[in-house]
Amino acid sequence: MSHYDIAIIGAGPAGTACALALRESGLRVALVDKSTFPRDKTCGDAIPGPALKVLRKLLPDTDEIFDQFTEKQRVQSSSVHLRNIKPIYVNWVTKAYNSPRLDFDNFLLDLVKKYTETNIYEGEKIYKVEQSSHHKSGGFKPSTFVIEGKNIHLTCDLIIGCDGANSIVSRSFSVDFQENIKNSFAVRAYYAGVNCAANDNRFYLLDELPKGYFWIFPVGKNVYNVGLGVLTNQIKGKKIDVKDAFHDIVKQNPDIRAVLQGAELLDKVKGFRLPLWSRRQPISGAQMMLAGDAAYLVDPLQGHGIDKAMQSGVLAAEQAISCFEKGNFSATFMRDYDEKVYTQIGKELGRNFRLMQWVSGYPRMVKLLARIGGNERVKQLGQRLFYRKKKK
Repeated sequence: MSHYDIAIIGAGPAGTACALALRESGLRVALVDKSTFPRDKTCGDAIPGPALKVLRKLLPDTDEIFDQFTEKQRVQSSSVHLRNIKPIYVNWVTKAYNSPRLDFDNFLLDLVKKYTETNIYEGEKIYKVEQSSHHKSGGFKPSTFVIEGKNIHLTCDLIIGCDGANSIVSRSFSVDFQENIKNSFAVRAYYAGVNCAANDNRFYLLDELPKGYFWIFPVGKNVYNVGLGVLTNQIKGKKIDVKDAFHDIVKQNPDIRAVLQGAELLDKVKGFRLPLWSRRQPISGAQMMLAGDAAYLVDPLQGHGIDKAMQSGVLAAEQAISCFEKGNFSATFMRDYDEKVYTQIGKELGRNFRLMQWVSGYPRMVKLLARIGGNERVKQLGQRLFYRKKKK
């Protein structure tokens, strides 16, 4: 049995950013993931500029390191497409990319291997997380977490759940961390030979599914991530299979059919759930924190969460260091983490949730605005929708 100061469960963007942020802490850290890397992760594959900004703070040579990472596509604009209306284009100021998660997540894990002393456990699915004892001190003196998998048995003083929408860390505690979470369900496939620009992320707002959108994102080497996302309440109680809806739209929507005509479907259409931020809720407890998708830090407008995951992973690392410095692991002290996540991430996502509700609730108004797409106010809306950032 190995004991660690901190165990990070999940080696995606949140977990790897957390491990990188702990690299000079002097703490003994374990990073555990159920998969062996490289592994696929179904999502839209967008790498927003803020994700690279996080890396720059963690590693001074980020730009040079990322330049050597070849499995990426520079993207310079987003475009919003509605039926029979001229597309709205928004150019990006900061550098942003698309990259298959198979490659990008492996790139991040390689950085952890190269730049930290983290003990990494790949291919180790966790089936139980529990505290071995409880102290009346309320968390000032830590009890021990026991983490068990098929081939591992670890203990730690503090645990950080970065293990996605179905987080076992979240499910292992009595506090309901996922009360009333708003969910979106999406499907994704890869196509080759799509008739689209290689530097533009396309979003299609659909008459068929007003509370959803279709996307086409270039990921490099003439390959495109093509997907469909809808709010769960759009399909709840209705006989809507999102995979079937995806295929129907590809065949029947004239705009999408035009750009995919002659394209080659490279793999199966895969589905995934997105836990959307809708309002503030607890994401920590005594000796534990949640980050990334486990903390439902997915942008309700765009469905992306890589940048927010990495930001929250760094904030979790900072809180963990403070816990060990002050010898305080109580739930009350951990609320500092909740507050920072809310202030630095949650407020923005909350605004986007309200904007998402407006966009999905008033499709006719959106079309009216789109018809005057050259208007500056419409472009400002596009900037809010598709993360154009100011120069810094």
